[in-house]
Amino acid sequence: MQGTQASATDQQGATRVACAVADGRATITLVRAAARNAIDRRFTEELEAAVDACAARTDLRVVVIVAEGDHFSVGGDLRHMAGFADELGDELGRMITPFHRALDTLARLEVPVVAGVQGAFAGGAMGIAYAADVVVAADDLRVAAGFPALGLSGDGGTSWHLPRLVGLRRAQELLVENRILDAAEALDWGLVTRTVPRAELAAEVERTAARLAAGPTRSLGRARRLLRTSSTTSIGDRLAEERESMRELGDTADAREGVRAFAEKRAPRFEGR
Repeated sequence: MQGTQASATDQQGATRVACAVADGRATITLVRAAARNAIDRRFTEELEAAVDACAARTDLRVVVIVAEGDHFSVGGDLRHMAGFADELGDELGRMITPFHRALDTLARLEVPVVAGVQGAFAGGAMGIAYAADVVVAADDLRVAAGFPALGLSGDGGTSWHLPRLVGLRRAQELLVENRILDAAEALDWGLVTRTVPRAELAAEVERTAARLAAGPTRSLGRARRLLRTSSTTSIGDRLAEERESMRELGDTADAREGVRAFAEKRAPRFEGR
């Protein structure tokens, strides 16, 4: 679960991560299904390029992250790493640098992010979903940090996110004892938002993305920022930030529409402005 050896049929030059934008929605897709979406250096570079492309746009209302194949990602590509056995530390640094830049940018996007995960959900790949606001999981999900089995400590923001999502003791089970969770346990622990049968994953991700894309984009983006920085901000500072945020958003077209729609007892028609 914590890694895989890439198939011999997996072309080294093949695309790992694709990004498509249409109607205000960006979809980032892990497309290395033949290798169970294992992470190598090219994967991290392509992920960074995809996320940067999203960050550069001003017309997005939602970002969706999904993966082709039976597995979201098994984590690190062990075959790739084995090829750098004599300089593994340096190669890990080269892989992780663009990966972490991508995750940081993803977490800072001013639009909601939805992830759909299935099968193996392991290692650093978990960091991609940490940056999502809604994580929809298939009922065949299997979660494993996997780093202890490789003699490594973890990347992808694992040591930052896990204690905040599941608490310190459960984080220790995953990162120290290398516990593997099924979909029901991942839901109970708070690692995912909801679970659905595998056959319904794509449809549920689509429904979730459509609902968020129709929402007040600026307020949703501000809410995700406030939530993600809550643990590192004092209550006094946060109250001040909330006041400024409410004042600023109160001048937006969507806020005016929301208040007007409530008064008129109808559904609001948000435009993301």
